[in-house]
Amino acid sequence: MAGARASGGDRFRRARRARRLPDEAFRAIKRPVLVLSGTKDGSDAGNRYRTLLPDCHFMFVYDAGRAIAAERPEALAYIALEFLERRNLFLVSRESGMAFP
Repeated sequence: MAGARASGGDRFRRARRARRLPDEAFRAIKRPVLVLSGTKDGSDAGNRYRTLLPDCHFMFVYDAGRAIAAERPEALAYIALEFLERRNLFLVSRESGMAFP
């Protein structure tokens, strides 16, 4: 319909897509980046960042969704401390790649 207005949900989705950083912006990051994804998070965001970021350390946090800080604060603290202390020596594969199963 020519005069139909977009629904609130449609406007929200278009605005969200417009705010998204282009892939080139992620590829330009030259620093180590820690990306965490909860095993209960059904999105593909973790995989997207893992493929776009050149120096990405990707790790699953068991029994967590998108709100890892709220759902598994002890796992987040442990992983972040390891990442910040070890920097270049931080290896996700050192253990299983999954925190606090």
